[in-house]
Amino acid sequence: WDGPGGQAPLNAHTNGNTDVFLLDLAPGGAYGWHTFVGGSNYDYAWSMARGTGGDIYVGGYSMALWWGPDGENPLHDADSTADSMVVLHIPD
Repeated sequence: WDGPGGQAPLNAHTNGNTDVFLLDLAPGGAYGWHTFVGGSNYDYAWSMARGTGGDIYVGGYSMALWWGPDGENPLHDADSTADSMVVLHIPD
């Protein structure tokens, strides 16, 4: 799961049932970066969009409880077997 030059993903695969996979390619097809998003259970992406500033928005659902980048608790805990998710990634 490394890039064409051996680049590690921004976030490693969790070895769960499914993870969301994102791959950034330049208009000519050159590799930019790749990452995995998910927890130890099922995580699915159903839609993706790129904002004008380069932000990436991913919509889908997850069976994992997600914390903030510094371990912050979510605003609202998951309360069912699958909850919707929105992921924002700002490329470096």
